[in-house]
Amino acid sequence: MSNPFVAKPKSVNDPNLLPFRFALKAYINEEKLRIPVLPDIVAQVMQLINNPSVNANTLARLIHKDQALAGYVLRVSNSPMYAGTKEILTLRQAIARIGARTLGKIALSITMRGEVFKADGYEDLMATIWRQSLACGALAQEVGKAVQYNSETLYLCGLLHTVGKPVILQALDILKGELKLELSYEGGLALIDEFHQDVGGRVAEQWKLPDAVKKAALHYHDPSVVEQNQKEVLITYSAHQLSMLLDAEPEEQSIEQFLTDPHFQSIRLDQKALELLVSRLEKIKELLDAMKM
Repeated sequence: MSNPFVAKPKSVNDPNLLPFRFALKAYINEEKLRIPVLPDIVAQVMQLINNPSVNANTLARLIHKDQALAGYVLRVSNSPMYAGTKEILTLRQAIARIGARTLGKIALSITMRGEVFKADGYEDLMATIWRQSLACGALAQEVGKAVQYNSETLYLCGLLHTVGKPVILQALDILKGELKLELSYEGGLALIDEFHQDVGGRVAEQWKLPDAVKKAALHYHDPSVVEQNQKEVLITYSAHQLSMLLDAEPEEQSIEQFLTDPHFQSIRLDQKALELLVSRLEKIKELLDAMKM
């Protein structure tokens, strides 16, 4: 059940950790981090799905411009989470069944995976980070429904709450060459854990993401320090914690730890709501499988 991207890494015995930490901190403070440019198609999809009157035809035309993306979107639309009695063959059919906004979120996620959540030499690590990010996006929406809080930013809050992690991994790869040193796997995890929230906030700011998404990236570990957009940050925190149950055996999917969590209590996630959320985990796992690239 352990997940290195949920649990904080234990103390690390790596003599190279300190020089990497010093260099990474300098990179951040001196704004030398290579924050990836937000792909045009991502910016356009974000704009469309955040529009209350999203234009389905415009979205379909946009996705059609990238045939690989269109193929992935159709594959996910036919996954068990969304599938109906008939196979979806076109984007228009997908929009009719699952809605333009949901389709846009699928397209957004797939593009993010290919353009942002990548780092040479860390493919397995990045796949795990991405899986949790995707799960948190889906869970944030589910938690929002459970507490009757409707916000179109919840999916982005969950999906991008750890967006600082891939940026740090990319920086560590560069620093290995500059320092001519190797960093242990555990050392990398320790630095990711220490700096990803700060870096995630910088990414959100550079991409001009909604303030709620920036706050979620900066403070999802401790929503109590947030005043504005606290509900979104609390929901992101809850989604992050619930993601720990994804790979647990059914008998290990205990909600007891959440019933006494003050952050869960503050958004009124009671036992009935938590049991319903746990019952949705299998569907979310099916979605994660469908979105593998």
